[in-house]
Amino acid sequence: MKKSLIIIGIILLIGIGVIMMVLLKPKKEINSIKSLEYRESDGRSMYGALEYTYHCGKDCTLTTKPQGVKDEDALKVEVTEEEQEELLELVKKYKVASWDGFKGSDKYVLDGSSFTLSIKTKDDVTIDASGYMKYPRNFHNFMKELEELFARINRKKLFIIFDHEKYKDFKIENVSKLVITKETEGGLDTEEIIEKEEIEKKYDYWKHIVIGPKCSMACEDNTTIYKFIMNDGKEYTIEKECDWVIIDKDRYYYQYRKDV
Repeated sequence: MKKSLIIIGIILLIGIGVIMMVLLKPKKEINSIKSLEYRESDGRSMYGALEYTYHCGKDCTLTTKPQGVKDEDALKVEVTEEEQEELLELVKKYKVASWDGFKGSDKYVLDGSSFTLSIKTKDDVTIDASGYMKYPRNFHNFMKELEELFARINRKKLFIIFDHEKYKDFKIENVSKLVITKETEGGLDTEEIIEKEEIEKKYDYWKHIVIGPKCSMACEDNTTIYKFIMNDGKEYTIEKECDWVIIDKDRYYYQYRKDV
């Protein structure tokens, strides 16, 4: 009986000790950001990871490697003081410092995605969090706003698709017909559009597409070809394959930006 009481006492003391360590552990704060590194991967494909690297030295820069882009083709953009402040406020808003030490994993999910996040402040406070299909509090809301901010920063290095050299002479008013071909399981599905109003609707979508670095990945599904046929018979072709746009056989990462 005494032995049992001693064991129970030891267990209680250990439990109290753990609780005290947690309660007395100094809370980390983020009052500046020297670097932020984020990586998200499904682990199923080469160059399949999305990576953001924000670093402040003499200047602050954001390097973005979208899915399908090689490291050497990643976007690197200088970050303004206003954008630096936005990033800091965003990290504070979602209390990202409280995520330090988070390591979550859902062992019941196969073929899921994983993430790692590391932040270092200018006074060398480090925040690390990682997970596989499990995330800290407010993670998705934080990432949504973070990616919106980074997309605005990256726009300095992205350009509208019709600014591409290939389309320098393209004028929507000179288009006589648009042919759209989609690959389906049953073969090819082709649609011809002659009405000016319908052609302009499709053009309105593409004029808001901005493209950036070239991609190395390819896929065999979800391919759509837009062929603008001009009054003089000349053709301008845009091919959309999965998450990439193909121009003259080169694949590019792209975004739809209604505000451009």
